[in-house]
Amino acid sequence: MQRQARRQHGFTLIELMMTIAIATILLALGLPSMGSLVSSSESRAARQELWTALNVARAGAVTSRRRHVICPSTDHANCSGGLRWDHGWIVFLDNNENGVRDGNDALVSVGNAVRQGVVIASTVGRDRVGFRTDGSSAGNNATFTICDRRGTSNATSLVVSNPGRIRSGTPTSTSAAQTCAWVGNGT
Repeated sequence: MQRQARRQHGFTLIELMMTIAIATILLALGLPSMGSLVSSSESRAARQELWTALNVARAGAVTSRRRHVICPSTDHANCSGGLRWDHGWIVFLDNNENGVRDGNDALVSVGNAVRQGVVIASTVGRDRVGFRTDGSSAGNNATFTICDRRGTSNATSLVVSNPGRIRSGTPTSTSAAQTCAWVGNGT
């Protein structure tokens, strides 16, 4: 009588170790590009949130026929001043047109802080943007530079022109370098 060989089901220990080793190598190769994808997505979301807030301020000024202002804010109630917008911002109705949110100025919209690792900074001297009743913006162009962990080569910008038009663009190397320098120190 001959014995029939029994079929084995499953993996040997060596096969399992090789599979884990290959999976580890593939994961190690894919993680850096995944980090870049996440940074890109977070930066794009922050830019879109600011773009929306700027449009809310402009549309509010036109439809209500009253001046609206958008400014950086850390407490979601008052303008904090400065050039950093990544800690949040507010849009308010500026009844007395002084550019400061007073007690009788209604809060229209609040922007929360963006994800850590993304920084938004405005042009020097533009710590707020006011929109007139015709949708125009007082002063010179306001440029917002958005930078993330990927560095200056991936920085983007939003520009608010005097007529109030909002467009995206590429920042100057100087503004990108200044804004991206804040990404690393987390303040």
